[in-house]
Amino acid sequence: MPGTSAWRTNDAVRCNLAREVLNSATAKLFEAAERGELDIDAAATQAASLRLELLAIDGFDRQAVDGFVNEVNKRVGRQMVDQS
Repeated sequence: MPGTSAWRTNDAVRCNLAREVLNSATAKLFEAAERGELDIDAAATQAASLRLELLAIDGFDRQAVDGFVNEVNKRVGRQMVDQS
């Protein structure tokens, strides 16, 4: 009989939110580069760094996932999406 996953549904939702926030931040970095506000190499470096940060997070650690989302939102000047 297969075991159950240690993930709760809301953990998966949290990880999806983190990926969405990361994708949005990446888009904003490249938009800034397109407008000439940021060097394209710097945008690519920052986007890669953010992605590596997300990959390093333990998906079971809700506090770490939420902390990542909050930090990325601060960096891109957005408010945190509802965490309930």
